[in-house]
Amino acid sequence: MNVITETEQFYGYLIGLHVEQDAEPDMDGMVSPKLYAIFEYGRKASVWEVPDVELFKILAKHLCDMAWSRSKIGEYGYEKLWIKKQDGRWHVDLP
Repeated sequence: MNVITETEQFYGYLIGLHVEQDAEPDMDGMVSPKLYAIFEYGRKASVWEVPDVELFKILAKHLCDMAWSRSKIGEYGYEKLWIKKQDGRWHVDLP
């Protein structure tokens, strides 16, 4: 499974987010569902595990922007994303 890392990387257009429904409890009984982002580029989709909820929240805003573009102006949108973590903070940038 692909996992988004702290190293800067291009991922493509964000087209979906997903929260795993059937997460298994860890040894302490805590359930930590896995988070996923779906990107598309060059007509190919790829699924990436999102490592934490902070990045997931940032991506959710970008997904909403993509949905707005598609529904209001009929364009694919501008959420073609580069992601990195620097100084403890996630940076999600458009090219």
